[in-house]
Parts: sequence; structure tokens; C-alpha cells
Amino acid sequence: MVAPFAKAFGTTVTFLEKKDKARKLAKSLGADSVYEKLPELIPEHSFDHCVDFVGLQRTLEI
Repeated sequence: MVAPFAKAFGTTVTFLEKKDKARKLAKSLGADSVYEKLPELIPEHSFDHCVDFVGLQRTLEI
């Protein structure tokens, strides 16, 4: 998983994941925030980079 690698560079890691098991795994590997869907209160342009490991168009529409 990418979280430990990204954390090694001092980044803040946020995961969006529908599966509960995968959210728990991401948190256990060091993700700072883990969501099932992006909260409404997060302002636009809050993230510098987005990495999609699934390749679905709807992921890019978040």
C-alpha cells in the first residue's frame, strides 16, 4: 500500500475507500484520514495530488 511510502516523505495521506476492510487496513498502515466518501466540508483544492489505483472514471469526478 502507498500510505507508508507517502508518510515517509512527510505527506498527509487521505484515503477514499468503499470497503470497510480496506479502510481499516489503510488506517492501520498510517493514513491520516480515511473516508467512505469525501465529506462535503472539505474545501476545493484541498489536495495536491490524487492517485487512483482502480481506473474508474467516477473516481476522477470526485
